[in-house]
Amino acid sequence: MSLIMICGLLNLAVDTRGIQVSWVDHPSSAPGGSFAYQVLTYTRTAIASLGYVTVMLIELLTNGTQIWRLSIMWRVSRYHLFIIMIPSLALLGSIVIEIVEICNIISGRPISTDSQWPVIAAVRQGMMMFTGLIVTSLISARIALVRRTHIQTMGESDISNQYFSIISMLVESFALEFIWSTMIITTNFWPDNVRASAVNDVFINLQSSIEIITYLLVVYRVSTRRAWEKDTEEKLTSLRWNRDAQRTTQLTTTQTSIRISGDAPGDEV
Repeated sequence: MSLIMICGLLNLAVDTRGIQVSWVDHPSSAPGGSFAYQVLTYTRTAIASLGYVTVMLIELLTNGTQIWRLSIMWRVSRYHLFIIMIPSLALLGSIVIEIVEICNIISGRPISTDSQWPVIAAVRQGMMMFTGLIVTSLISARIALVRRTHIQTMGESDISNQYFSIISMLVESFALEFIWSTMIITTNFWPDNVRASAVNDVFINLQSSIEIITYLLVVYRVSTRRAWEKDTEEKLTSLRWNRDAQRTTQLTTTQTSIRISGDAPGDEV
């Protein structure tokens, strides 16, 4: 958690420095004004490169945490490796595309000047959305499957119902990230003008903050012991049996006490 918060702080510092250099120090030093200076000049500086690295680390850590939770959910399944491989490959593909983008920008050949840029950016965002979608769907399916099996075997219980609320929390956190990525893809295909580029930059620059919020929701569930642990499924299948055993023991003890009292009707307590 400390690492991702440090990355978020560094990314904020880099963005702040970029605003200062572009809009305060160089308000009209290039054709197109401060925005053109930021896109064509500042993005190639060393401090901007630090920002690219922090954004990539944030994406890797946030999505890696989701894949880690997915691994815990499906660890007892024989399809465990196959399930983990699908979102991992999607995450790896998005990271590779981002590295290529960074190398082109730093080398002075930004692919943002190419007509294929909206398609490439949409593919990368689509991979990120697919990673979140497949992780959320598989985790929700696992929780629903275990809960259904538990109910069929032992009936309704508060223990099984409380984990069902995790599905809604997962959907809420994914929906936030999904909406943000959709807006990035949509603004990429807007007509090429300064206003469209500025709106797109707003969504892109705030995407790391949205990913951190999604990550903190996962941390919150884990810290409050509301997340799925390695032995959660075993607990769900054993708690009811333990409770029934305790009730049986209490019932036997009560019946024995009644019999003893019946053998000595003259005794009073």
